[in-house]
Amino acid sequence: QADTYPGRGKLQCYSAAAMESFRNYMMNKYKSLPAVNTRWSTYLNSIMEIRPPVDVDRFFKDAIDTKYGMDLLTWYEKSMLNHLDLQADAAKKYLSGYGIRFGVKIAGIHWLYNSPKMPHAAEYCAGLVDYRKILGFLKTRNLDLTFTCLEMNDGLKSKPPYYSAPETLVDHVGGIANEIGLPMYGENALELRDANEIEYKKIREKLILYNMKGFTLLRYDDLFDDAGEPNGNFDVFCGVFF
Repeated sequence: QADTYPGRGKLQCYSAAAMESFRNYMMNKYKSLPAVNTRWSTYLNSIMEIRPPVDVDRFFKDAIDTKYGMDLLTWYEKSMLNHLDLQADAAKKYLSGYGIRFGVKIAGIHWLYNSPKMPHAAEYCAGLVDYRKILGFLKTRNLDLTFTCLEMNDGLKSKPPYYSAPETLVDHVGGIANEIGLPMYGENALELRDANEIEYKKIREKLILYNMKGFTLLRYDDLFDDAGEPNGNFDVFCGVFF
């Protein structure tokens, strides 16, 4: 199911404004409807027929590598980056005088990474199509990156129905960030309240491997009780990191 974990999620492009944007993008690229039909191998009779897929499962299974599929995802990701650009400009306009750096958190959408029927579909629905392009955009805009799921490994849920590969994903993104010189920070994804040294050592390994600038512990109560006092997990955490 699309809307339940570990489903692919839903494409966020079916509003009137989004579909108009997609039509305009395609017409600006190909200049005419006949040219669109030629490139897509379609028989559209009106530009109003230029639209996101009706059957999204079928799209991810059968049409993702077609020219239509590549055009749709290129526009989809570009729309996300355009929105990010606007948000970054607004943040810098009002906060740039405080001597802080600006960054972007990208969630590790690791399920369906290796799905035999629709690989990466969950990432694509989130707009995460080409990490090299996304990270290159952050570098150009002088925005740091925070990426999640540092504590996870591929073996936990690598089989159906998850087809999950979080460590592979972290390595892929971390490698690109290092290659292009993009400052990168890390974050865990799951609760670490009952964690052992394995999870903390995995985090430390990735922080060192990709020269990350810092780490965000996602949940305060993983290490502290309701009164704010360190719990037993705090000593394990400190033993690994300090």
